[in-house]
Amino acid sequence: MVYENYNCFVIGYGPNERASEAVLSLTAQAKGVAICFTQGAKLPDPKGVLIGGNQTRSLRLENAEALSRVEVEALIQAAQALEKTPMPAAPNLTQP
Repeated sequence: MVYENYNCFVIGYGPNERASEAVLSLTAQAKGVAICFTQGAKLPDPKGVLIGGNQTRSLRLENAEALSRVEVEALIQAAQALEKTPMPAAPNLTQP
């Protein structure tokens, strides 16, 4: 899902179009890009990279390579594991 939220452009990643069930979102605004975890407070964060409040937590991304950092990949996997609604299977794009 893609939408505008306050002063941010948001790309949400989840099993359906409900923002409340998004696993994570990428937000873009004038001060930079961040990855936001809807259930961030429940995620294991041994490196202490997440910032935020009682539920949603985020991580500012300095560049695209930041998404490949071990701790970021672990957070993404942990966020997916918390979701009650499973992600749909990816479509087979190789068939005509």
